[in-house]
Amino acid sequence: MTQTSLRKSSSSLREPISVLVVDDESDNAANLADILEDLNYRVDIAHNGNEALELLKKKCYSFALLDYQMPGMNGAELYEEIKKVQPCLVAFMITAYAGSDGVQRALDLGTWKVLRKPIDLCELLGAMGTACNQPLVLVVDDDVEFSANAWQVLRDSGFRVCTAASEAEAVQRIGQMSFDIVLLDLRLGSVEEGKNVFYAAQQSDHCPSIYLVTGQSREAGGIIEQLVRDNASGVFTKPVDLGQLLKEIKGEESK
Repeated sequence: MTQTSLRKSSSSLREPISVLVVDDESDNAANLADILEDLNYRVDIAHNGNEALELLKKKCYSFALLDYQMPGMNGAELYEEIKKVQPCLVAFMITAYAGSDGVQRALDLGTWKVLRKPIDLCELLGAMGTACNQPLVLVVDDDVEFSANAWQVLRDSGFRVCTAASEAEAVQRIGQMSFDIVLLDLRLGSVEEGKNVFYAAQQSDHCPSIYLVTGQSREAGGIIEQLVRDNASGVFTKPVDLGQLLKEIKGEESK
């Protein structure tokens, strides 16, 4: 895959493709950054987990390349923290020990792929292109456990997934990225906040499919009917059957 085709495939990202390289070996990090910068990526380097998290709090990244074997905080532990800050970031684990239990844990956490050292650049660019072509889902819910479960189910099925726990956070993410699907808890702080997120998503440039989630279908019945008339793609009542939700979302994407 060429750099041109990779750039075209990343249309869901409004910002230029940015990469965070995290490796405690300075020469390795610098060499990889130089190669990616020559291919017109924007690259930042961190040499440990704490440096990486500080950068992630200040700037959004499309990808992170994480060395697994680092002192203090290994790559899997770092990715667990990254998910709390930028859950839609696509992370690749880089290691010389692809069969280790720690690397399997990283995959279980949702790392996109494990790459062996020395990195095969064609494999890396191909994997980045594949990731960019996957549908991008925004899960909006103030129920942390539900969001985490939905994130894992969707990521395991090949979706890129972002989460938001409030109206303000959801609207901010909608302004930053072009989502294909929004899974929206109708009652955040209030039903009115859920409605605001619905219309913010609907009026965004990409106009995603929006699925409503509610634990109070009778109480909010009139509002749900209104949003369905305004082209909500479906309604799920809590507790949500995530398997059925996934089946419906996949059906929507195949149309």
